[in-house]
Amino acid sequence: MPTETDQLLQAWCDEGDADARAQLIERHLPLVRALARRFSHRGEQLDDLVQAGSLGLIKAVDRYDPGRGSSLAAYAIPTIVGEIQRYLRDSASTVRLPRRQQELAVELARQSDALAAEHGRTPTLRELAAATALPSDEVATALADVAAARPVALDENTEEAEDAGAAHRLELGVERVMLARGLRRLDHRERRIVQLRYFGGLSQRGIAAEVGLSQVHVNRLLTRSLGKLRREIGQT
Repeated sequence: MPTETDQLLQAWCDEGDADARAQLIERHLPLVRALARRFSHRGEQLDDLVQAGSLGLIKAVDRYDPGRGSSLAAYAIPTIVGEIQRYLRDSASTVRLPRRQQELAVELARQSDALAAEHGRTPTLRELAAATALPSDEVATALADVAAARPVALDENTEEAEDAGAAHRLELGVERVMLARGLRRLDHRERRIVQLRYFGGLSQRGIAAEVGLSQVHVNRLLTRSLGKLRREIGQT
């Protein structure tokens, strides 16, 4: 005799009954919580783990095919665990900046955009410090903090989403600020080749044609120049 779960599965899988789908999800939430508890020693809130696991449950319910022969619970477990593990990986690799540093990152991004538009180039650290009326060391620290942090997922609040985009633009600009500083250590030919490759988007063959050197020579110069840049950026 079919169980109530079997009846709900038939209503959902065969007839697309949304109410049956909701009941199936609700009936299997204790399974999600039991699985989430296995990961609660990782330092994350149990409710957050349950929320991630619930997403896996919903995916499993929507993809379940009774013809495969396994129960919904057996089918759902790998998906639930996978979503919890994905959440843990994302949480472990995300550095969340304090609110003050987020605000400073946004302001620096805005000033960087304005200065770049005005001068036609990436602003220097000194120019950013002057524009924000902050000490150079504080600006440098903020740039380093943003570079070390991944963009943080925010709600769909418009102002926060705009701030996140600005912070992301600043993060992308950090390497350019550091690169501009390192470029000053290169001689004229090295600097031109690096600029053609990474700012002009030319291939090594295109650079060779542009500067009148062999492709092998260009490759050698690029390797040497990038080594200088790495050493210079590593010292800043």
